[in-house]
Amino acid sequence: MNVSMATKNLSSYFNILAPGENEVAMFIGSTSGNQYEGTLPKSGDYKIRVFMMRNAARRDEVANYRLEMIVTGAAEKAAASPAKSRGRAVGLADLKGMDAIKAIDEMTARGFTNVDTMTSGDTIYGIYYNRSTKQCIQLTNADSKVYEVSDIKTHPKCH
Repeated sequence: MNVSMATKNLSSYFNILAPGENEVAMFIGSTSGNQYEGTLPKSGDYKIRVFMMRNAARRDEVANYRLEMIVTGAAEKAAASPAKSRGRAVGLADLKGMDAIKAIDEMTARGFTNVDTMTSGDTIYGIYYNRSTKQCIQLTNADSKVYEVSDIKTHPKCH
C-alpha cells in the first residue's frame, strides 16, 4: 500500500489503523511524515485518519489537502519470510497495564532502544527497536500506565 498526503499546512498529517483497530495506529504521520509505503501485515479494512495538530487547530487554521492511496497485489503469507531473517522475537505482552517507567526500563533490559517519541494530549507514543530481533514496537502510555504494546513492523527509525 502507498499513501501520500500533500498539504501546505505543516501541522496536518494522517495515521493508518489496521483492521479492527480503533485506537493504536500502525503508522503515525506526525512522527513518520506524510508518506507511507509498505506491505500490509494482514488483509481487511484499514482506516486512514487525517488530522491537524492541536496547536494549529486552536488557531483555527485550515488545511486543504490531497490524499492519494494505492493498494496493489494479493494477500501473501506475511509472516513466512521475515521470521527466517529475524532472531527469536522478544515477548512483550506482560508490559500492558504496567507502570510506564517500569515498562521503559523493561524494554531496555530486553534489548530495545527508544528511537522516537510523540505526544498527543496526555498520551505518549514511544517507538522502540531491537536490532537483533528486528522488532519495531510502539508503547502507548497514558495516565502513567502502558495502554497498548504493538509490533508496528516498520518505522523510518527502526533500522
